[in-house]
Amino acid sequence: MDDPLVYKPVLYAISTTLVFRALAANIVTSARVELMLKMHKGNASAAALALGKIRATGAFVEFLIGPMIGKLSDAYGRRVIMTFCSFVSACGTLLVQASPYSLWVHWLTQIPSIAFSTAYFASMRAQMADVMSGRNIAENAFMHMAPAGFAMIGAPMMAARLTTMQCYRVSSLSMVLCVWILYNQEETLSIEDRRPVDWSSCNPFSFFKIFASGPTLRTLALTSGIQTYTDSRLMDNLSIQTMRQNLNWGKNRIDRQLTWQALSGFLGVPYGKLSIKRFGRIVHTHYSHVFKLIAYYTWANATNSRQLRLVQLILLFGQRQRDGTETLITDVAIKKGFGKGEIESYKMNWRSVSNMFAPIIYSRSFSYGKTVGKKALPFYSAMALTLLSEVVLSVGMAMSKGEAHGVVID
Repeated sequence: MDDPLVYKPVLYAISTTLVFRALAANIVTSARVELMLKMHKGNASAAALALGKIRATGAFVEFLIGPMIGKLSDAYGRRVIMTFCSFVSACGTLLVQASPYSLWVHWLTQIPSIAFSTAYFASMRAQMADVMSGRNIAENAFMHMAPAGFAMIGAPMMAARLTTMQCYRVSSLSMVLCVWILYNQEETLSIEDRRPVDWSSCNPFSFFKIFASGPTLRTLALTSGIQTYTDSRLMDNLSIQTMRQNLNWGKNRIDRQLTWQALSGFLGVPYGKLSIKRFGRIVHTHYSHVFKLIAYYTWANATNSRQLRLVQLILLFGQRQRDGTETLITDVAIKKGFGKGEIESYKMNWRSVSNMFAPIIYSRSFSYGKTVGKKALPFYSAMALTLLSEVVLSVGMAMSKGEAHGVVID
């Protein structure tokens, strides 16, 4: 554990696959919104609601399959699960190209892609936990996220120069390359560390075991779950809709702004590592909440590109807010006897509950705010949720008095 000769090759392999996944996902971000707007004849509220329902349904499927994927990962290894999940995403982008203006095709492809993408990241985190401690994972986040960050920055720049269908073709190619790399990757879970599948514990409500395992895990899980509501991936569609409707921006200008958003996410990774190393994971989380509150308030009142860039500068310091709580959940849970793939699947399943409701909250608040002339309503919703996560963390950790089953809460 924590031997650089062991974990660095794993991080290099993860970094390579994340580059292609980041490119595949981000190059179609604005293209997907464009297709949805065309299908709904320019009705922004209808398009926002459709995107919200698709993402929420994908999260529901994720909720159903999450525990099973985690158990299979502990039983048969990380590589096979990650390869299959990426294969599903590759098939989805290929099918959209066959019928880009069919709403049913978008439902049938995006839903499994959302669900299995989350399962992929659960197996990836379990893969890292095979060779590293939780704190070291958090501190070395820059090593595997930096290449993906470059891809996220470059994807909107590429998208601005491509047609909608060309964006989907590049996305398909990237996912095929990702599948090939994963297929040839080394397995990190040794035969002796594998666990037989306990099918009785594969029900979607198994994540309640986290909440029944002590006040510290309960507090960290609640905080992480609420933080998911303001995750940047859930804010992307809202951001694009806001730029289109509130600022009347076109696709190319939106893609340029998405580049700034990706740059903020990229620069937030080394800051997150430095913050965790300097202050510890709990203090890092407190700071992240503060910066997110300031960023969302600024975003709610932004009227031009300069102000939006200021938002991304502020948001840089809150991009990695979940790194502290989620790695602490892993450390505490492993000490309590959870399997690594098991706890990662439980975390993702708990997060899927947030992912089911967050898109609906934001799309509904966007639609309602547009109707009543309160266009900033979604951002105020994000502020309220960020404040709630801070209250839960502060009160919960004070009440738990640091009970962590032998793990130092730093």
